[in-house]
Amino acid sequence: MTSIVTVVIPCAPHHEALVGRAIASVQQQTIPCDIIPYFDKEGRGAGYARNAGARDCNTPCITFLDADDELLPTFVADCLAAYEKGSFVYTPWEMGNGRVCYPDEKYPLLGEYIPHVTSLFPTEAFKALGGFDEDLPGDEDFDFLMRAVFHGLCPIYLNRPLFVYHKDGQRSKDWLARPDANGIHKMIYERHGGKRT
Repeated sequence: MTSIVTVVIPCAPHHEALVGRAIASVQQQTIPCDIIPYFDKEGRGAGYARNAGARDCNTPCITFLDADDELLPTFVADCLAAYEKGSFVYTPWEMGNGRVCYPDEKYPLLGEYIPHVTSLFPTEAFKALGGFDEDLPGDEDFDFLMRAVFHGLCPIYLNRPLFVYHKDGQRSKDWLARPDANGIHKMIYERHGGKRT
């Protein structure tokens, strides 16, 4: 059977001990899908690794899963059931302790809430949009989501936690420690036509 979804897993050197868990969560999906783990040996960043992995994606839909996170078993099946042409599907997530987190930052251009990069995207649209901006020092996922909506992809919110997010990743810690992180976030939002009040 031909797969409908490819899951791209960017893997930095410090994630190599964890990536097996992410791969196993894709293998346990109720609908079989393709897996592309991309090992970023040179440390060029998540945006670069996601783009490099996505180049080999030939399925109609694509999902990005960080190497220290996990998909719940029905992620692919439930997102495909909610998917409509011209859209992408995003969901809440569980934390490592089982607590459910809901997107809670409101951005008018993104619909009700900001999506997470672990969403279901149409591959053709992802490639047409040019993927992730590899020159950004962080927030390249937020930038891509803003660009996707700005160019007409409709976000569909499926109110069911379908992946596990582990917030103690080193990259997240490094990004949040940057004194310019909020300024870069604001710049990305405004360059796509938004304005924070």
